[in-house]
Amino acid sequence: MESVALKRGMVLGMAHEPVDYAYFPIDAVFSLTGTTLDGLSVEVGMVGYEGYLGLPILFGKPIHPYQATVQHHGSAWRIPGEVLQNALHTSSSLREQLLRYTSFRFVQLAQSAVCHRFHSLEQRLSRWLLSMHDRVRADEIHLTHEGLAQLIGCRRPTINMIMNGLKKAGTVDSRRGSMVILDRKALEKRACECYVIIAQSIRDLLKSSRLSSS
Repeated sequence: MESVALKRGMVLGMAHEPVDYAYFPIDAVFSLTGTTLDGLSVEVGMVGYEGYLGLPILFGKPIHPYQATVQHHGSAWRIPGEVLQNALHTSSSLREQLLRYTSFRFVQLAQSAVCHRFHSLEQRLSRWLLSMHDRVRADEIHLTHEGLAQLIGCRRPTINMIMNGLKKAGTVDSRRGSMVILDRKALEKRACECYVIIAQSIRDLLKSSRLSSS
């Protein structure tokens, strides 16, 4: 494995293309997005320090199902897909750890589908900000309103309207190219239950990983 520095906006994998490398984020955060034939896209998953990018390697079919983009700059461990695949055959503990994360990813994808179908844009936006806040572990999140609109799956004017409401409530503030979380507790009240479900799944994942390694 080698340590790599990743810049925001870097594309680490394109949908339906081979998985050349697996990435284990240290403080970087990745967005997984699905795209329609019309070019519309929406985020279906987020990967931070709790997981890794390269899940198809585990199942012997190393093809990216979604586009993977660096959402927050930072560092990660990178390993060639073939090397990781060989390691999975020789290390049962590694295979078990990655299978645990696979279970979490299923929860994340399923909850994302529920969220997009039943919850309001403000709830979804609040959930996204909280999820990113957990992984970045800093109050400032570098992202434009345009970028956030693409991830949430709506138009920029709608994001502007919601963000203005959050700013008036003193929950968040926005700067050029970034957003700052001012009142996390208030943001949690505006988010849907999907945030709690996914966050608890991450805590369970990390707890089980620590128990298995002790």
